[in-house]
Amino acid sequence: MEERSGGPRPAHGFSRRLLQLGRANLERQLAHPTVRGIGDGTLDEERFRAWLVQDYLFLLDYVRLFALAAARAPDAETLGRQSARRQSAAQLGVAPHAGQQRGHDLGEVAGGRGP
Repeated sequence: MEERSGGPRPAHGFSRRLLQLGRANLERQLAHPTVRGIGDGTLDEERFRAWLVQDYLFLLDYVRLFALAAARAPDAETLGRQSARRQSAAQLGVAPHAGQQRGHDLGEVAGGRGP
């Protein structure tokens, strides 16, 4: 519980408030034809590949961001934290794409560069 001027409030109240504020955007994103097609398996192969390539390239750069932050860390604690984030992003973001490739060679798209 978090203490506020109005008394203790459950911590999840903040999350609910953020969801309320962003609900309209979330609903628009979930209603997007690409998102719906990925979710229900009806997205045509060419569009899926375009999405997969775009997402894969974004995730590679996301992993690099944490690696750069680790390289520039001012102390060992920050270095460890940023290194762990890089590892997590690589495992949870980039690696699952290998199973979703559906025959697409994403390594070739990325010029052979990996996380």
